[in-house]
Amino acid sequence: MVFGLEDANFYGRSLARYLLDSGFIVKEVNSSYTKKQRSIGTNHNKSNELDALAVAKTLIFEYKHLPFTYPQDVYLAIKQTLNTRNNYVQMTANIKMSLQNILVHHYPMHKEDLESKTTKGFFKKYPSPNLLEGVTERELIEELKNFNKSVPRKKAKEILLAIDSNGWNKTDYQKEQNESVISFINSLEHIENQIDGLDKTLDNLSAQDYKWNGYSTGSYFHSQYRSCQ
Repeated sequence: MVFGLEDANFYGRSLARYLLDSGFIVKEVNSSYTKKQRSIGTNHNKSNELDALAVAKTLIFEYKHLPFTYPQDVYLAIKQTLNTRNNYVQMTANIKMSLQNILVHHYPMHKEDLESKTTKGFFKKYPSPNLLEGVTERELIEELKNFNKSVPRKKAKEILLAIDSNGWNKTDYQKEQNESVISFINSLEHIENQIDGLDKTLDNLSAQDYKWNGYSTGSYFHSQYRSCQ
């Protein structure tokens, strides 16, 4: 008995493993074949029943051209790692939006730049301008150098002048708002570190020399990564 599976490395991986371990022949059916079979009939809608019929017809008419299925764990690992990375990327976007919504009230002159370590370090240290009261240019530049050794000396002066020109009105529950800013930045830094770690994992996975259904791990990774951009 021969089985045809449209997705043997991901959702159908467990079934493919079971069938192979049970001694059956399993062939990989490319989704483009099933789409072609559906277009031949009068009902072009997509359903589990029609897909199963299309896979069966493809298995009969294209049997010699279909590759045998050998599920590789590396492809599942790549897909799962990419999904995790993409979720983290979306989380960083949401955090930055929430953080910006607070900072626009604290620092009206602030532009939407939350990428640099200097920017995040500054807002973590001074989540609201009242914390800069009594801080000199020299003290501020030394603080900024903790995050970027090459920060221009004029940067501290620009920040203090911008705060003076925009003014500052302390609001009720300022402490709680400041704590939210710090919490958001801590979360952002943690998630960005996680993304960096996942990027290294993906580099290691894509460097492995496996091939499946005409894909190398490297080409498969890049095709999946592009589809998520």
